[in-house]
Amino acid sequence: MDFFKTWIMPPLIGAVIGYFTNWLAIKMLFRPYKTVRIAGIRLPFTPGILPREKDKLAVSLGETLAQELLTPEVITKRIQSPEIQTTAAKAIRTALEGFLGQDAERLFAGRRASVDATSLDGVDDSSLSLQMMASLRRLAASADLQATIKGIFADFLNRIGECQLRDVVSKEQFVGAITKAASAGRQGSSPMAISDEKPNARLLLRALVDLPPDGMIRALTDALVPRAYEFFLPHIDDFLHNDAFKARLEAEALAFVRRALDRLGTFQRLFVSIAGYDAKIAQTMPETIEDLIQTIERVLKDPSTPQKISEALCAALIDQRAKTDAPFVSGADRRADRGVLEAALGSLRESSEELRQRAEQTYDRLAGLQIKKLIGFSISAKDASDFLLSVFVRAVEHEPDQSSTTIGAVFVQVLRESARGKTIAEFFGIRSEELEHTSLTLASALLTLLETRMPSLVAALDIPSMVSEKIDSLDMREVERIVLKVVKKELAWITWLGGILGAIIGLVQSILSIL
Repeated sequence: MDFFKTWIMPPLIGAVIGYFTNWLAIKMLFRPYKTVRIAGIRLPFTPGILPREKDKLAVSLGETLAQELLTPEVITKRIQSPEIQTTAAKAIRTALEGFLGQDAERLFAGRRASVDATSLDGVDDSSLSLQMMASLRRLAASADLQATIKGIFADFLNRIGECQLRDVVSKEQFVGAITKAASAGRQGSSPMAISDEKPNARLLLRALVDLPPDGMIRALTDALVPRAYEFFLPHIDDFLHNDAFKARLEAEALAFVRRALDRLGTFQRLFVSIAGYDAKIAQTMPETIEDLIQTIERVLKDPSTPQKISEALCAALIDQRAKTDAPFVSGADRRADRGVLEAALGSLRESSEELRQRAEQTYDRLAGLQIKKLIGFSISAKDASDFLLSVFVRAVEHEPDQSSTTIGAVFVQVLRESARGKTIAEFFGIRSEELEHTSLTLASALLTLLETRMPSLVAALDIPSMVSEKIDSLDMREVERIVLKVVKKELAWITWLGGILGAIIGLVQSILSIL
């Protein structure tokens, strides 16, 4: 009995006390969860330490995470690791493959067609194509954006007008465009290439003739005809004094005289022969022809002649377009024009090298001129930008359908037909190796952007507030479960350690009692 009291009881009691006190201390970290009051008086140590200091703990933990653990430097270093780079590239490639594997036609389908397609595929109506089109319409309707685009485009047109031709088009491009156009004309110069059933060019010419007011036609003929007449007059004069032309006139005049004499009676011809009038006429014919040429020259050089030609041309044009029901060009004239056009196109076969040389010479003369001077008249950059923007807005504001004939709708229809039966990758010609390179490039660019913006991103996240709000929102039972889940074994060892230390203290007391 003495042995039990001396050597068993003290260590046992010490172990129980040590174990219980440690267990109680751990429980008091979390419990009680709320304040306990008796007769309005708060019991000591209620609530537990963590519930009582929950707010301070949340703030302290958030600040510790932000200042010591989740710093911009730590996150940036982690982003720079090869694992993150590879993971990001794989994620981007997976997303791109999923998008590029879709039916390309759906990109250009209208809203109703997209809804019908999604009802069959089970895809949500908020598809990428619909979102892109809706966003584009909203942007197009923005007055601020329209004003910005107008200003940018007007400035762009002004700067283009100040550029020299060589800055806009290279010599190789200029010559190549002309030779390719001529080549296309040569290839299409067969009789079947020009149809009488499609006089569209003549309709356009008729429209151009019908459009200007009468006063404008008079002003143009008065300005252009005298200049053209002045240019051609020396060449006409040279032609009139050409020996071959004079010889032709003499021969035609003699033939005319003979035909006139042949129409005379027998006795009249006899008297003409006896008098030798025919021989005298033939002898004086060169002087007669020279007088005729001088008379023609006087008429041509008369200052009123170009004005009369201008008035006649103006009257003809005004009279022609007044006949609204009359064809601008008759069927016979169209067939004649067809032959002329075929002959002109056929001549290119023998002059391609000359055409190339002339194109090079033309470019050399024009290369140093500004575009606005080359055009020869001023185009309002503001008016041009307003027109182009209105076309764009009209194209994107309206829902494209099969019956619509706006420029945007026609363009969308062409894209839709081109995309039929193809995936988006096939439509844009994106190959697997290009997709891999694009994924790596996008991942690198995205991570680089994150690195450069990391301090501001971390500041925007406000980790202390985020952690504090999360802890505040947790129930203390949940906090206790989370903590115990992490340190359950360690707390159990602390509890047992209290029992062991209590037993050792009891054993020491037993030893001291027998001394």
